[in-house]
Amino acid sequence: MSTLSRIFLQGPAATLPVVIALYVICFLGAWAESQVGAVIQVLLPSSAYYPGMGRVLDVALIFLVGLASHLNTWLLRRHLGLGERLLRHIPLANTLYGAVRFVLTAGVSPEHVEGAG
Repeated sequence: MSTLSRIFLQGPAATLPVVIALYVICFLGAWAESQVGAVIQVLLPSSAYYPGMGRVLDVALIFLVGLASHLNTWLLRRHLGLGERLLRHIPLANTLYGAVRFVLTAGVSPEHVEGAG
């Protein structure tokens, strides 16, 4: 392969992961807005709903779960542990869950990484 071809292929190799990540984030944000936004529209009158409230609620829920996890509440640990034990008994889910958990907790803290895998 010529130098020119290698240089050309380095462009997509450098930009494609970023583009795919941004696309997935936008897709998941739009999907979350449609799902959670629909629930909000049922609960609130139409004059009180503004586009984007679903995403705001998603971020708030994610923050609250993170806060509860940080506080290590007994109830959350018990429910997450139950869900983890259930996933560990499903062959494909076990593999995917272990990989995702490892990637997401790799830089967080050593005690979270010990249980991964």
